[in-house]
Amino acid sequence: MSPRLARPTPAFLFVVFSAIFLAFFVAGAAISRFDRNPSMDHAVDALKGGRIAAGEAELLALIEQDPEDEQLWYILLASLAANPHPFPDVFKHDPTGRFPQALNFAVQIMTGKSVSVPASYPLVADVGGILMMANQDLKAIEYLQEAEKLHPDFRTRWRILRTLKDLGWKDDFAKLMDDPLYYASADDLMRADFHLHVNQVLPMIQYVLSHQFYSYQTALVGAATVIGLCWLIVMLHIGRWKGWPVSTRFGVPVAVFLGILSAYATLCAVEIESKFFTLTSGHTWQATLLYAIFGIGLREEILKLLLIAPLLIIFRKAAPIQILMLATLGGLGFAIEENNQYYVEGGSSVVSRFLTANFAHMSMTGLAGYAFVTALNDVRQWGNFFERFAYVILIHGFYDFLLMDTTFANLSFFASFVFILVARKHLRLVADLAGLSGYSVAPILIFVMALAISMGTSYLLFALELGPMRGVVATLLSTASMMFVGILFFQEFSREA
Repeated sequence: MSPRLARPTPAFLFVVFSAIFLAFFVAGAAISRFDRNPSMDHAVDALKGGRIAAGEAELLALIEQDPEDEQLWYILLASLAANPHPFPDVFKHDPTGRFPQALNFAVQIMTGKSVSVPASYPLVADVGGILMMANQDLKAIEYLQEAEKLHPDFRTRWRILRTLKDLGWKDDFAKLMDDPLYYASADDLMRADFHLHVNQVLPMIQYVLSHQFYSYQTALVGAATVIGLCWLIVMLHIGRWKGWPVSTRFGVPVAVFLGILSAYATLCAVEIESKFFTLTSGHTWQATLLYAIFGIGLREEILKLLLIAPLLIIFRKAAPIQILMLATLGGLGFAIEENNQYYVEGGSSVVSRFLTANFAHMSMTGLAGYAFVTALNDVRQWGNFFERFAYVILIHGFYDFLLMDTTFANLSFFASFVFILVARKHLRLVADLAGLSGYSVAPILIFVMALAISMGTSYLLFALELGPMRGVVATLLSTASMMFVGILFFQEFSREA
């Protein structure tokens, strides 16, 4: 046993961290030299994130490649209508010369002026498309429906369906979807909504999953996999995986896989739930709290435990630390799949989710799963299980409520306290079951390496967007915001018997 590995000094930890991050910096600097192909997803994310200039520049680059793509034009013109500013190069790629007039009408409509748009296609369709992309749904639907009457077109039909869906006009949406022409023009999520409306659950599930699979991006899947492996190695190490029986070791990939399946099940549950329980634009903080607890916390914790339960039943006679780790890894699988949805935000979400949301799912599923097996082995513990499971649901819901609601103020900072509460409870249970001494490699060293890899992954995503040096600054800033939570892990992983 190397003393340096078993009891690393702060200086040694810093050297290890720096070496790993330096390797990512070199890779990021090399990758950033290659021109990244512009994408509509990046452009829309930039606009949503308030990076208007970057989003519009990306859209313009895409329009240069394909000036006939109306969708690109509508998104760009909607941004210009909502944020009027000089953009002299915008119309030089207009293949028809019709977009300046459409933009002018859209701006007047959005500012409440009374205008009369000539009843000609495609001008009416252009105005409707711009208004739709500017989230002016009530105004957009009028022009889109008029455009469909003037000149039936599958793209206009899709925009009508999308607008009705955004407006929440479910009956009107379903009535149109009964028309084969509209059904053929719909995307997977629209078809899922329609099949749910007519109580056809299996086709709904098919289209929800189809949409999810087609939405994957290679770089983001890679990032989610790397972050998942980081936590997998950390948890197996502190759970003393080397001493597990071979049969129990085989349960590790199964647990992660079942966690991923629970994330897919949750996507379907969200769709079903939307039929009965949604938040409207004018909802109160009480409605948000109820939705966070019974809409998010309840569904996610039930489905995670439900999917991992068969594996826990099979291994219910395993050592307590092994039970806790298998349940925890079910939560990790859920977090890995969920990361694919959140990493579209870019590098800023990688470290923050590594230190908070990822471990929150692991902790809550671990605590609930461990209590479940304890009750299986001792019927006197069922009361403790239901108490622990209710605790997990409530803490999950309250955590999400603090992130979601802004009625009183931005309360997201206080979500850190809720996270620390459940994470510390989980880590203390791990320490009680696995012990704190006897590691040939200190847990804090493994965690520092995992943190360095997560920061390096975040940097790679930042570097692709911002360049190597600005990527470093952005990575450090996003990590600094998580310093308060990071202290928890440094304290817990450095504890000694």
